[in-house]
Amino acid sequence: FPDRLSLLTKAQMRLARQDQLRQAAKNGVEMRHANERVKLGTKVESRVQQAEANRMLILKAHRQRRASLRERSSQSLMRRMTRESKYKERVRAAIHQKRAAAETKRLRLLEAERKRAHAQVLQARHVAKSVSHQREIERRKKKDELEDRLQRAKRQRAEYLRHRGRLRGYVWENWITMSKQAEYLSRKLARCWRRFLKQKRTTFALTKAYSVLGINEKSVKSLPFEQFALLIESASTLQTVKTLLDRFESRLRVFTAVVPASYYSSLDNIDHLIKRVVSPKKRATPRSSARSLAKKADLVKETNNRLSRYQVRVVLCAYMILG
Repeated sequence: FPDRLSLLTKAQMRLARQDQLRQAAKNGVEMRHANERVKLGTKVESRVQQAEANRMLILKAHRQRRASLRERSSQSLMRRMTRESKYKERVRAAIHQKRAAAETKRLRLLEAERKRAHAQVLQARHVAKSVSHQREIERRKKKDELEDRLQRAKRQRAEYLRHRGRLRGYVWENWITMSKQAEYLSRKLARCWRRFLKQKRTTFALTKAYSVLGINEKSVKSLPFEQFALLIESASTLQTVKTLLDRFESRLRVFTAVVPASYYSSLDNIDHLIKRVVSPKKRATPRSSARSLAKKADLVKETNNRLSRYQVRVVLCAYMILG
């Protein structure tokens, strides 16, 4: 029994000691937690203050940097404005100088033009005076010539009136004869002209017939070569072109017979050139000798005729070369 009490006492003492140790440990842990909380609060507070100080420093540096940037931009803007103003001043000065030079040049040109125009006016006046003087001289000369011719005509008229009495009867007979012949010739000419129109042999009709063929510079360039060759080989084409060319030749003969030789000096005799372009005569073969003898008279007639100035085949071949 005493052992049990001692054991119980020891157990109680041990429990009390453990309780004290546990309580002391608990108090130590609480104190340590409180100290750590205080330390952490202090550290956090110091960090917050440090962060605030850093933020203020950063803001101050940012404001200073922005202020320096604004200052630099304002200075660069001022320098740019100064440079632009100087450039504008130089440009204005150059423009003003060029305008002054152009105005001076324009005035010089105007002065030169005025002097030249004045010289031309003086020259024109001088020429006009000389021309008027020359015309006055010519007018006086013509007036003198007309007066001389008038006096000569008056003398001739007086002489004619003196001889008129003697020739009056003879002139009257000639006048009657000439009037009769003129009436007969006029009727004959009208009859020949009507016959000529009925036969459609006028130059206009021949030209119209040729235009119907369609041989001209524009058409020969569009036609094929073979078709144009067949066209110019047809008998109707050759006959139409030959008739028109003969008419041109006859008109040329009339022109050369009426107009003086000084007006058609370029229309020389070209028979020696025509002989070169005429087709050569073919020699008669033994088989065609009889036929050639039969046509001998026709060949003699053709050789006796004068060669035409405008050869039909030469003209048509010229169109062929053009096409």
